[in-house]
Amino acid sequence: MTTGMLDRLDRQPAWRFLAILYLARWALLLPLSWLIGLLAAGGAAAGAPAPAPVFDSLEQAAEAFLQWVVLWPVVETLFECTLAYELLRRLPRYACGLPRRPWLFLVVSAALMAALHPVLSALLPSLITGAFLAYTYSRFAPVGRVRAVLASAGFHGAINLVGWLSVAV
Repeated sequence: MTTGMLDRLDRQPAWRFLAILYLARWALLLPLSWLIGLLAAGGAAAGAPAPAPVFDSLEQAAEAFLQWVVLWPVVETLFECTLAYELLRRLPRYACGLPRRPWLFLVVSAALMAALHPVLSALLPSLITGAFLAYTYSRFAPVGRVRAVLASAGFHGAINLVGWLSVAV
């Protein structure tokens, strides 16, 4: 994205900012994931049957929902974003605060996301998703850390909801 596009994105109301970023992430990652899947399959045509649901009971599905959509997005946001943001804010270079677009924070946070998802096929998607989550966090952090955590964890939870739905139904 160019600086002008990011400026326009940053001026959007919170709900529109999140919606645009969420859709942009999917628009980037769906074709990338398809390509990774194609390469991982050795170029074979994608025609495999859809996997069966992985939950044996409603209780298992509900537990996985709470973990994937609520718990882990909050925990990962606290580790990947809040911790990284606060540590960078304490560096002498950022004594007056992080810049409006803290690129170093985005790189560090994305790297932490990838470190928490150490599967080779998930490396690039994790880095990209981590950058999107960090950008979300950095947009809301100057207003308040709780709002930044809620926005980033909500964004992450919405991503994980798609994954949960793909195996729950």
